[in-house]
Amino acid sequence: MKKTVSVVILLAIGAFAAYSFFNGNMVTGIVSLVVLILAGLYVLGSSDDEKEDEKKTLNVDENSAHSFVGSEGKPDFEQAKKIREEMLKNVKQDDVSLEINAAAGLMLNQDYEGSKRAYESIIIKYPQSKGECIGQIGVAEFFLGNYEKALENYIESKNNGEDNNMTEDNIWEVCELLHKKSGSSKAVEQYLSLYPAGRYIKKANKLIS
Repeated sequence: MKKTVSVVILLAIGAFAAYSFFNGNMVTGIVSLVVLILAGLYVLGSSDDEKEDEKKTLNVDENSAHSFVGSEGKPDFEQAKKIREEMLKNVKQDDVSLEINAAAGLMLNQDYEGSKRAYESIIIKYPQSKGECIGQIGVAEFFLGNYEKALENYIESKNNGEDNNMTEDNIWEVCELLHKKSGSSKAVEQYLSLYPAGRYIKKANKLIS
């Protein structure tokens, strides 16, 4: 039973990673893959017949995680591109999905300006995709170091329907970074105004207390 439950959990994490890559959300997809690797290591390393192993703390080889996340916490773009290509091989896509994935491909090639232009073009052609595309423009701005612009885009994405955990994660990440860089509580207070019951309120309150 325990093994069955573990396999179901792994499949769920894998499906979420594939969904993230399919929708052009590289950072979320990469993080999901890291979680999948760690969970897989745990499942392979434990057994119902080995009770002693269950009592031990799981030691994770850090290199396995860092194969997807490079220096300074940035994604390993080359590895991400290979995984994304494999996942998209047999996926049937409509026109908007094709264009979104092309824009995501530019992001993975670290052509952030080109990716931004591609997403802007998609918004004009497919206004219903504005929330998703604006969020990805925010990701490009983040990688360019334009953190204020990234925050503006993330908030606009939220206001255009992308009000989900990933959006909150992105907003908190950049607000926390802006606070660390400037020492100002403005960005953190902005997070609190957007998410008064958010998942990072304890961290936010601690930073401005």
